Amino acid sequence: MLVRHHNRNYGHRKWLNILGIVLFVFSYVLYGGILLVPFTSFNTATKGLICTVLLILKGITWWMGVIILGKEFLSRYFKYLNIFRSDKKQDCCKHSQSVKKAQ
Repeated sequence: MLVRHHNRNYGHRKWLNILGIVLFVFSYVLYGGILLVPFTSFNTATKGLICTVLLILKGITWWMGVIILGKEFLSRYFKYLNIFRSDKKQDCCKHSQSVKKAQ
């Protein structure tokens, strides 16, 4: 009889990934909330306190999401944000070489 071992941690890991992504996205929502603070009717000291709390909570939720998602996610995220990626340069060079050949 064939015994199948089911990966019990797969469902657990799936929920952790979802939680990590939610925390990661929510950190940027908190960061965007800072833009709304000046339009509130609080006094200046309270607005400063709210901005500080939002910024600290943003950092905490961002790092919690990154820790849950792992270094592979973080490296892909930073690679996506890098506007000076080598693959873009290669595409540009290939395009310029094909233009030179066509002339």
